[in-house]
Formats: sequence, structure tokens, C-alpha cells
Amino acid sequence: MKTARIVSSLLISALVLAACPAWAQRGNPRMEYGGQSVDAMAASFMAENGVPGMALAIVQAPYIPRVTGYGLADIGKKLLVGSNTAFDLGRMGEAFTAVAVMQLVETDRLGLDDPVGRHLDNLPESWRPVTIRMLLSHASGIPDYARDACADPARPLDLAAVVSAVGGKPLAFAPGSAVSGSATDYFLLALAVEAAGKERFEDFVRVNQFERLGLRQTFFAGETEKGRGEAVEQNGNRHKEFLSNPGLINPVERAAGYRATFRGLAQATPPHPRARLGSGGIWASAMDVSLWDVGLAGGILVKDPAMRALLYSPAVLAGGRREPVMGAWRFPGRAGLMYVTGDADGQSTYLSRFTDPSELVCVTLLANKEGVDLSQLARRIAGAYDPRLGPPLMLGMRMQQSPYPVKQTLARFQAAMREFGAKEAGEASTSKASAKPGAEKAGMEKPGQEAKASGPGHQVAERMVFDFPAAPGRTVRITARAWEQDGQVWLGCTDPAGAGGASATPGGYGASVPVDPASTSAVIRAKLDRALVAAVTPY
Repeated sequence: MKTARIVSSLLISALVLAACPAWAQRGNPRMEYGGQSVDAMAASFMAENGVPGMALAIVQAPYIPRVTGYGLADIGKKLLVGSNTAFDLGRMGEAFTAVAVMQLVETDRLGLDDPVGRHLDNLPESWRPVTIRMLLSHASGIPDYARDACADPARPLDLAAVVSAVGGKPLAFAPGSAVSGSATDYFLLALAVEAAGKERFEDFVRVNQFERLGLRQTFFAGETEKGRGEAVEQNGNRHKEFLSNPGLINPVERAAGYRATFRGLAQATPPHPRARLGSGGIWASAMDVSLWDVGLAGGILVKDPAMRALLYSPAVLAGGRREPVMGAWRFPGRAGLMYVTGDADGQSTYLSRFTDPSELVCVTLLANKEGVDLSQLARRIAGAYDPRLGPPLMLGMRMQQSPYPVKQTLARFQAAMREFGAKEAGEASTSKASAKPGAEKAGMEKPGQEAKASGPGHQVAERMVFDFPAAPGRTVRITARAWEQDGQVWLGCTDPAGAGGASATPGGYGASVPVDPASTSAVIRAKLDRALVAAVTPY
């Protein structure tokens, strides 16, 4: 009965949204999607994923109408997440490196088709012909030093150490023929920026991005004087200096990073400031990430529209084949949508950009827990600002948009599930799912935003069932489905917490049923989220 009421409510919401032009959402103070407010989404997500603190910022270009902090930036010191709290952006830093490269290309100090060996000495012979363009798009085939067993995040990175670690390994593929994420690519780009710009990488980025945009809460990890805040531990974890120093009102403080362990959350040890040169080491507030995001749109950072188009479009490989990535940026299949993530050293970060002129919504989420998938929450939040941007409203489902065709999407998910030890519980099936509300089984309802597909009121869906290992001798049945809706491909799988774990699922709205982040259901859910992401991204 309760489910029926939720379904009815969602149907009404969907009909109202469908009747309203999307532009009416700009300035609408009722920020909800599927009957759930943005704050309720954030609070439920944090509880169910064991996230201590999180920051959210929204762009509706050229405005930034929301910057909000939730929870604790530091559990031990009881520091709150404020609008100025800085988080480690992780590999989101690659996007800053890519902008730096393009700025040097614009001034003819670097060429996209320059071999990296033209700018750097002491490289392995197999690396020297790799071009700047290939490094930007992770199409080099050069091994990733960060995955080497000898990689030591406590030590500064230098070329000799990287070459010693992975220089003797063969290329993973012929340069330009495929893509694979490698921190080595962006380390080499950072060194190329230093060589061509004739200054330290950090100085070049600071002057040409941070200072150009007036980013006051963005800095490199090694800038020890920034983001330290007041020593509250010397005053019973209470702030007092702001009473005499106005610069400490709403202070810029670094969020402590945390990892999940069998004993609960453990604080992560920050790496050496130069341990991730080119692919990390940048700290920023959600507000500053949003300002930088707006700066990407026009000529403030990269003047040439052709250069911007290259930077913010899928990579083109040998033979004209496209991959739905460009360095750190992903392109999930919706026209104009791109996003970038970071996940390292106790923190998770996410920025999505809906760049179509009729949309212009961007979502920044920064969380101080490692290994958290922020993409599903971000998509629902985007839907609160423009209902066209949200995911399909489905109860009890984990979900991602896919840039691949339906069959390929499900095949990729099958491969990802096998990596986690899941086994198929039957053959894949193809069906035409009714677009009439209530036609699906429990956990697969589709109230609202139904598909436009091959026939009136129908869509073609690929379905597969898995037995997912939950404990020794015990499995959980997971149903996955890929389908096309309104010209976009979606991949979903049943939530192990069921439709009752409403608040963390893309369509499970209404009353929140908390899920213990240490429970078996939560652990399986986290693995399923990783499988979903692996299915819809090349790396």
C-alpha cells in the first residue's frame, strides 16, 4: 500500500513536470526531484554511505545559486563543512593540467602533435614518439606508475623514479589506438608544462587559472600556509580567533580524508605534495570548483573555441574511432553532458557540466570519504534544478547512463560483475517493456519519464540476472537491465537493500529507510556501483 502511494505521488510529479517548460525551473525555490528535496537527498546519501562531510555547489550559468556544507570536515576536531572548506580534488586535477597544456598550445609553446621527447629528455625510446595529444586523451599506452607495487605516495615524484618503475614495461597498446587511464600520462604533461612554460608546474597553474579566476580557496597541497585554519585542538575543539581576526570568519580549512575499514572509518594519511604531480595535489572548495567550471565555458582560461572543443569532446583515435572520454572528462551519452571525478587519499569528488545552451546546470559534490560514487546523487540533484536532467524514476534501482549501445552496455556490465565473482543465473533476454505505469515487477516500476522506443508505449530492454556473492556460501540475486529511453541508454540493477532503501536509489523517493554503511547490503551496493561505473566508462 505504501509503495502504491509512492508510485501515485511520483506519477503526479512526473505529469506536472512534463507539463511545465524546462525554463520554468530557473528560479524555482522548490528544489525537488521525485518528491525529495536536495537537502534530504544529501542527508540520506551521507547516512547510507557513511560520509562524515560533504559540500555541494550548483551552477545555473552565470549564477551559483547554492553552496552548501553538510556534516563534519574533521571528526576529531569537530570542524564543520562550510562554504569555504577545501577538499583534495584527486584526479580531477588532470582537468587543470589539460587546461594548462592548452594555454601553452595557444601561445605556440607546445604543439598538440609534438612528440613528448621533443620537450623531455631521458625518456624510454618507446615513450619519445608519443604526442601531447595522445597523453591528453590517455591514448599513449604508457604504463601507470601509480599502479606499480613500488609506488610510494610519501615520496615526491620525479622522472627518474617513474622511468625506473615502469620504463622497462612494454606499452599496453600502440599509441593512438586505444585509451587507458594512466597517471604517467599527466605526470609527463606536467613536466612538459614546466619545460615549455619555463617555471614550476604549480606556479604556472596558480597564475593562469587560480589567480586569473580569483579562486581564493584553491591551492596546491604543498602550500602549507593555506587551508590550515585555527588550532582548535588547543582550545577544546572550539574556534575563538575569529572574534578578533575577521579573516577567520567562515575559515578556509582542509577536510580530513577518511577510508572505510573493518573497524570503521580511519583517517587517511595525505601523500607527499608532489607525489601526484599533474594528476592530483590540488585542494579547492565547492564554490571555487564552480567558479573554475564557469571559467571553462568561455575564453577566460582557453581563448580559442577550437581548443576548447577539442578539450571538452570525446577523444578521436586512429581510424576516426571515438571514445567517450578525454583525459579525466567522461561523456555519458547525453548531448552536452560531461563530468570529471576524483577518488583518492580519503576523499571523493565529482563535477558534472550540462553545457547545452538550454540547460547550463553544473553540480559539484565533494566528500571526505574515499571510494564513494557521487554520480547517482549528482544526477538526481541536477533533476531538482531541471527535471529533464534527472535519471528515470525507478524504485529500488542503482543506475548509470551509458554512452554505449544497449547490448554492449549489458555485456560490459556482465564483464564487470564477473570481476566481482558474480555468476549469471540465466541467459540474457530481450523484451519489450510496457510503458504503462505498474507494468513492471516490484523493484522495477517505472513511474514517470517513460521510454520512447520502437513502438507506441514500448521500449526494447536487455535483461540479465546474476547471483552476487554476499558471504561464504551465500549469494544475492541481482537483476540488471539496459534500455534506451528518449535517445539515451541507461543501465540499472536492483539495489540489494531493496526498494526500502529508498533514499539512495535513483527512483526510491519518500520515506527514508537508513542502511547501515557497514552492512552486507551496503558493501554489495558499493561493489555494484563500481561495476556500473566500469560498464559505462573505458577507464
